[in-house]
Amino acid sequence: MLLSFLSTIPSNVSGDAKIYLNVGIVIFCLLWYILSIMFDVWYIHLEPTQIIYRNYLGAKKVIKASDIYYFERNSNGSLIIVCSDETKVSFEPEYADSIMLWMSEQSIKTKNARKKDRFIIRPAKYQRVLSVLCLVVFFAFLLLGIFTYNVVVSLVFGLLLIFGIWNCGYHYSKKYTIGNGYIEESSILKRKKLIAYVDISEAEIKQGDNVTYILLFDKRSKRPIIKINMYYENAFLIKELAYKMNWLK
Repeated sequence: MLLSFLSTIPSNVSGDAKIYLNVGIVIFCLLWYILSIMFDVWYIHLEPTQIIYRNYLGAKKVIKASDIYYFERNSNGSLIIVCSDETKVSFEPEYADSIMLWMSEQSIKTKNARKKDRFIIRPAKYQRVLSVLCLVVFFAFLLLGIFTYNVVVSLVFGLLLIFGIWNCGYHYSKKYTIGNGYIEESSILKRKKLIAYVDISEAEIKQGDNVTYILLFDKRSKRPIIKINMYYENAFLIKELAYKMNWLK
């Protein structure tokens, strides 16, 4: 398939330009293939008495419930499990809730931490880094298309670059500031929205396509007034707040 795609390069691209373009496309495809393999080998299995974890490099680790000393949640939402031999294992925020539920069933204690009265929820670090990486890749291929006089490549990656700039700006500006009785939603693409706790009647956890959201409903209209991605940093704190305020039952 890759060879057939390379054969579609316009005939006006020749010499060194064609070589550079072919090499760039091959490198891009190889990187994409390697990433797909890394995501394919990764998994977490929660079994009755143990957690089986395999990282992106294929290294496998078994964490027995009896070996877990305690666990704690970082400010970015990630989960750290500390074993009795003082080894630490970290899990991303999007998997922390499920693992914490499993550990609560095993009666494993958490390390006490001071609750914050004010906190900020924002896209996870990996989402922000990925948006920058995509921006760099799109820009590199745009330059490659320009230098090789390939109109199609220049046009496609020019449009992708515009999308990448928007996506990067969104992930770095999007945030929810929560505290002092208010929730403030802000983004470079939207006007600030300020919602008082007293205007919220209830909350609901919704499962989308590979994404979990928490919806907060307006007391008067009974409609959702804010939707927060539970994979964002510190998103677990809004869930705790929802239970504390009796928005979630």
